[in-house]
Amino acid sequence: MFIQMVGGAPDPSDPSVPVDSDNCRLLGPVALVVQGVMGVLVVLSLVYKRHREKPPRPWKIWLFDVSKQVAGQAVVHTLNLGISALVSQPSSGNNPCTAYFVNVTFDVTV
Repeated sequence: MFIQMVGGAPDPSDPSVPVDSDNCRLLGPVALVVQGVMGVLVVLSLVYKRHREKPPRPWKIWLFDVSKQVAGQAVVHTLNLGISALVSQPSSGNNPCTAYFVNVTFDVTV
């Protein structure tokens, strides 16, 4: 594998190189587990942040604030998945994982 990477990877823009769609599953089992673990870590970090607040907000207010953040990110995440699926239809030959990465990078930086 290392020799193959050093020897020169195939050009992804070359239409003769097949898209590795078997290894890219935006909603596959591994992706869903990773997303679930990341979601739990995000909520735990918000709980830790609340624990460190001086004075801490009441739980009800904190839950309303966190629910707004979770709902907003769920909408953005769903839109990113949808855009990635639309942009990378099987007939286009684009990789949906690459499209998702570009969408998330654009979303986070712009």
